[in-house]
Amino acid sequence: MYKASSWDLVDAIKNNAVTIDKVNKKQLPKEFQNKTGNELEIIVKEKQKEREEIQKNIVDLSKKRTIFV
Repeated sequence: MYKASSWDLVDAIKNNAVTIDKVNKKQLPKEFQNKTGNELEIIVKEKQKEREEIQKNIVDLSKKRTIFV
């Protein structure tokens, strides 16, 4: 439901809008600018997993809310 490929690195990579090696590091937060491509790839994968878990929790809670209401 949420898509922000134009400004969000995690979404952009997930939607194949950009690849790690094409990322302009100057546009990244300072703490990521000095990371290697491999390090960035690991960070992005971790963030994707976190988001998937959060999205799953949202769906579960939404179902519980619907049942409750």
